[in-house]
Amino acid sequence: MTKARRIYSYLLSAAVVCCTFWRGGAAPSSSASSPSVTSFSLPGVSSSSAPTPTATANASLPINLPILPSNLADLAQLNVGIVIPDPSKLIPNDTAVQALVGGGIAAIQLAAMEINNRSLIPGVYVNLTYGLYGYQSANDKAKSIFATSDLIRSNVSAVIGDAYSVSTFLSAAMTGKTNIPQCSFAAGNEQLSDKSQYPTFFRTITTAAFGDPLVALFQNQNWKTIGVVYSPDDNTKSRECGFAVLSNQLTSQLVSTCRDAGITVDFQETTSILGNSALQPVWQTMNSSLARVIVLIQIGPIDQAHFFIAAQKQGFMIDDYVWITLNPIAEDIAIAVLNNTATAATNATDLLKPFDGIIMLNQVWNLTGLPEYDQFLAKWSQLPSNIFYGQAPNFLPHNQPQAYSCMYVLALGINQVSKYPGKKEMRSAMYSSKILNNYPGGRQAGLHDLSKGLFNQNAGPLTPLLFNTNWTGPAGGANEFYCD
Repeated sequence: MTKARRIYSYLLSAAVVCCTFWRGGAAPSSSASSPSVTSFSLPGVSSSSAPTPTATANASLPINLPILPSNLADLAQLNVGIVIPDPSKLIPNDTAVQALVGGGIAAIQLAAMEINNRSLIPGVYVNLTYGLYGYQSANDKAKSIFATSDLIRSNVSAVIGDAYSVSTFLSAAMTGKTNIPQCSFAAGNEQLSDKSQYPTFFRTITTAAFGDPLVALFQNQNWKTIGVVYSPDDNTKSRECGFAVLSNQLTSQLVSTCRDAGITVDFQETTSILGNSALQPVWQTMNSSLARVIVLIQIGPIDQAHFFIAAQKQGFMIDDYVWITLNPIAEDIAIAVLNNTATAATNATDLLKPFDGIIMLNQVWNLTGLPEYDQFLAKWSQLPSNIFYGQAPNFLPHNQPQAYSCMYVLALGINQVSKYPGKKEMRSAMYSSKILNNYPGGRQAGLHDLSKGLFNQNAGPLTPLLFNTNWTGPAGGANEFYCD
């Protein structure tokens, strides 16, 4: 098989795009940290008005929008926890993860500010409490347990997060046991759909489904045989980014879809340690295989970049091979190549030329023409540029619309739950449980319990269907709510 060496761009679906691009830039440095819980409020607002500790600003965050209203004393507090990696403690140069986390926080703040300014929940204001924890690899997932535990003790009534499925398993299990609704804007692992394990968890993204668009690409290019290299879940060091799912799930899904379409998967080779000796089985398999289209399902962008450098040294980054991988890792490849080059005088273009042509899958949300998306983009483009880590404000691949939607769905759902008695439209057969028709003691009792951190104990099961309010947000009506 021969392919022209070029930037390869191929539209797979409305949500998935293949692209290759090069750009420079650096991100802040990081260091290890322990979990911390902080709230954001306007300067000068006393923390005594809220049931949780309140600080005037959080230095760990890339942005601190003025979310709180001026009339706090007259309102009950809806305390929403955000369990997420500390943006200031992420791996340096990992701009994809930094944009996912930093952009997610900014989108949640933007939504909370709008909800409070609009008085969307009469008699209630939204407060954000952060459960930040150091995360640089899957080995750090246990830190989310402590962050979630701190949030629960801080009397949060709802939680947004996490950014990774591997840590969301832990936080969602804890919120499920304490009747706290939890919405994730990035965790797409299908196992989180198990309502017996995660009864209060839902999300504003779909479970990962990239097999169909990839097969469409294979068929379009008449590629009949492929190979797969992936990192197994049990010992991968990779961080989940972009698709936010585990390698085994994606690999199984791709193999199944290929089988149904009559496309041969000639080999499935695993790798989790990116040293030369550990990769020898991969190179041996590729040398003996007829497959020339190789899909790399190695979730961590930095690990992916180092894999391709190793493949280039083995002679596999040539016109005879088509490489497909997850995430827009062009910048990661450029940084890794230049950092591993001893001769500084070598032309950078020549160094990067072997990697031109890699097909990269990315969740790009471009719903221009949808009013909700256009309105969100207009507001988003006005935010400070430091939250984008060098990326254009109008580039939204990192789940910002979904993070924004999580905040709105939770607020609208709580408002729906706390509206009783009244509102006949809320009394359909779908929402016929006692909690939706009559909060014990009425609405005022519900507001009282909300402000005292007792809402989740007395409201009854806060399952995902209660938050299905038919709201359409910037990610589109079909992508707003998944309680599967």
